[in-house]
Amino acid sequence: MKPNASYSALGRIRKLFIFDTTEYVLKDEPFPFWKIKERYQDLALSLNRFNTDEKTEIYIFFRINPYSFKAFPNHDRELNLYFVPVNVLLPSASIPTDWLQDIIHVSGNGKLLVAQKMIGPDMIEILRRYTHADEVRRIPRPCPGGNILRGNLNGADYMLHGYTPESDCNPYELSKHFGIDMENMILAYDGDMDEFDELFYHADLYTTIVGPVEDENGDSRELILLAKCDELSDSRVRKGLDDLQVRMQELRQARPLSDGKSALIFDLLPFVTLSQQEDGTICHALSYNNCLVENFTDKKGMPRIRMYFPDYRREMQTLIDRQSENEEAMRQLAKKIYAASKVNKLSNDVKPGKPLTYKHTVAFLDGVHEVIRETLAKYGITEVEFVKHDFRSMAQRLGSLRCMTKVVERDCLPG
Repeated sequence: MKPNASYSALGRIRKLFIFDTTEYVLKDEPFPFWKIKERYQDLALSLNRFNTDEKTEIYIFFRINPYSFKAFPNHDRELNLYFVPVNVLLPSASIPTDWLQDIIHVSGNGKLLVAQKMIGPDMIEILRRYTHADEVRRIPRPCPGGNILRGNLNGADYMLHGYTPESDCNPYELSKHFGIDMENMILAYDGDMDEFDELFYHADLYTTIVGPVEDENGDSRELILLAKCDELSDSRVRKGLDDLQVRMQELRQARPLSDGKSALIFDLLPFVTLSQQEDGTICHALSYNNCLVENFTDKKGMPRIRMYFPDYRREMQTLIDRQSENEEAMRQLAKKIYAASKVNKLSNDVKPGKPLTYKHTVAFLDGVHEVIRETLAKYGITEVEFVKHDFRSMAQRLGSLRCMTKVVERDCLPG
């Protein structure tokens, strides 16, 4: 199959890429694949939680120095993990970042777009080999993957995109790359900002396209999930999300259905702000919108929706361990968790000014998971998995599961 996963939710995930930027330093031995397997086995098990037949193929690309290791591509059949060594001595083969979502894009059936400044000719050949792409095109201007979300509403493609600085692909260029009419290009957040603001750079930080769901009358509507920010969160974010709903309702294909209701449904997911700058800008958060979605028709002709969310237990454990001796930091953390508990109506023992333990944070995360399950159950979505992995480095840069992966193949696509 060729790369075809240009939609953010439509289709069942068949092939997924991850870039591992870890530097391995052991010498004169066969490469210890068990080290990478150990790191990603929980993630692989979570992403295949509902696959009773054919498992999703997960490809881990990692750096290798041939003078230090003897390594060849390897396949773990149990987890369906593929390990792909990338020779760092090749002139233009590199794994520049683990933020894979931003540097590789599927623009259509059989076509890949890659960031010219980050992906060189040698790496392109590696990607071509493992995607069977008809065309891999290098684009000179950044086109951040987390900055774009693509859906299909009543037969017409649309794209949500975050705030775009002048140095990045503008909406007109995005529409050309992905073949979407300009009238269906929607600025996800505040369009009146004079300067680039990281808050609104990535659309998938606060927004999730789930795709078509059936309402209580059996009508198909497009479900969009937005972040539910607490009272301590940046007010610009809350305003931006309110504005997004208005702009999406202006889509021509979002016209009311026969019952007079909109073709769009909006609902909320918890969003947990952990730290902010003095001006309120969020710099560390737990985003549940940064997830993976499968919206497809199964072999029996039944609609199915599966959603995979990051599980932040390891992130919270690290925070507690790191800040346990800093009373002020622990008080601030308790204040943030209390605010998120309050807005999501969670009952737990977290109180501002009181000592915070890992046990408190586990109970808090369990409560968040239950809120998400209850929200999705309203739309008949019961296949929900919280992916176990160490998302610490991603969460500290306002990302997590979707940011570190790139879905390149889906099946059961519409049409």
